[in-house]
Order: sequence, then structure tokens, then C-alpha cells
Amino acid sequence: MTQAANQGDHQGAGQDAGQPGAWVHFAEQRGNLAGLQAQARTWAALPGFLGAEVLHSPDQAGEGGELYLLVTRWQGAVPPLELPAGAKGWAFAVLPQAAPSQPAQGAQP
Repeated sequence: MTQAANQGDHQGAGQDAGQPGAWVHFAEQRGNLAGLQAQARTWAALPGFLGAEVLHSPDQAGEGGELYLLVTRWQGAVPPLELPAGAKGWAFAVLPQAAPSQPAQGAQP
């Protein structure tokens, strides 16, 4: 394979990953539910915001308090987001999923 072909393959892969589509952002915070809820209200005003949920895991309590995840959904890439102090964040592209070949057992048609 030539160098030009390698570069073309690499550019194509990057372009596919950067195409607009559905994205999800997770912000993890311990012990600061109010901060994450306020962040969700702030982010709701940004372009591409589709919705949010706050998840709580009391079984994951640790030194910093109980664990909360702010899950936000976006149309297109996630914009730069300011996280609350002490929070961690990750953005993920939503990939196409295969439809089940037959309904789950007990599912209504």
C-alpha cells in the first residue's frame, strides 16, 4: 500500500467518526447532585441538546459521597462543556445497532 493510500484510509476513517449523528455525554460526580442538576439546566440551552437524565447509584457510595451520572444526549458532536469542580466527563458517538431478528419472548407485536 502506498503512503497516499494509507493517508486516504486514515482520513476516511476520521471523517466517518466525525459525521453528525447522535452523541451521548456522561458526567460523573460524587456527592454533588445539585451541581449536576444545575449543569443539566445550563447545557439544555446549548445547540444540539436533546435531553438529560441524572442517574444515582447508592451502592457506589465512596469517600466523596454517593455516585451520580449526568447523561446528556446530543444531535451532532458534543460541544465543549464546562464540568463542575471534581467531575469527570466522557463523550461517546452512538453507533447503529442491529435490530433483533425476532421479538423478545413475551413481547407484544
